[in-house]
Amino acid sequence: MQGDKSIDTEKEIVMRSLILIASLSALACGGEPTSGDRIDPGADQGNNPPVENPICGNGTVERGEACDDGNTSVGDGCNSVCQTEEATIEDDHGNTTDEATRMQIDAPRRGSFEVADDIDVFTFTIAVAGNYVLTVAGTGTIGCTLTDASGSEVAQAEAEGSCDASVALSEGIHYWSLALVSGATPAAYTTVIREGENGNGNGTDPEPPAPDENCGNGERNFGEGCDDGNNVDGDGCDANCQEELGEDVHANEAAGASVIALGVETAGAI
Repeated sequence: MQGDKSIDTEKEIVMRSLILIASLSALACGGEPTSGDRIDPGADQGNNPPVENPICGNGTVERGEACDDGNTSVGDGCNSVCQTEEATIEDDHGNTTDEATRMQIDAPRRGSFEVADDIDVFTFTIAVAGNYVLTVAGTGTIGCTLTDASGSEVAQAEAEGSCDASVALSEGIHYWSLALVSGATPAAYTTVIREGENGNGNGTDPEPPAPDENCGNGERNFGEGCDDGNNVDGDGCDANCQEELGEDVHANEAAGASVIALGVETAGAI
């Protein structure tokens, strides 16, 4: 009987060993872990604890997600399945005269060179011939070229951080082309065209523009500071339709200061 018990014990040891080996094999092959092997969902697993069913668009980066911006839209850097999108660079202004962006006098335009070979083209119309100044301020070495409607070059310049052209322009359409000659991208800039005074880019003074035929018609046209319906000086709007400052009717020192009263309008000129 003692021998039978010894045999039974040996059999039990062998069976337990086989069961253990089978369990380990199942785990190695991806089998279902036992309750002792499962991860406690409430345990601290770091910043991104594993979850059984990650939800894209909930604003939390979970297992399997490269990003989660709180939505499933595309084009915002994180796509609809919460994977990072490659940034798309959009050209903010046209590269040819056919795609040129409109400019207005005294209205600055902003832009940027997205890539090294980017060219931004602007267009504007000169209603009154005269002297004008075009400027660009930005980063890197900027090149600028001004052409007329026929494509003939009117001015060309290149400088670090800026590009300027002071020219006498005739009436009509013109094109202002900007390029990044050297420097890092993207490179932001601001450009503007303004009415000039003296100098046309070649060291000489431009011919004065012809008198404005519209001055005195009661409507303020391009280049006019005012238009009171006549060409008379001394009435606040001179014969060339520019505002007159008038006489200094107030003292420059405290001793002769003008007296003002509440609710009473007092006119003056500086």
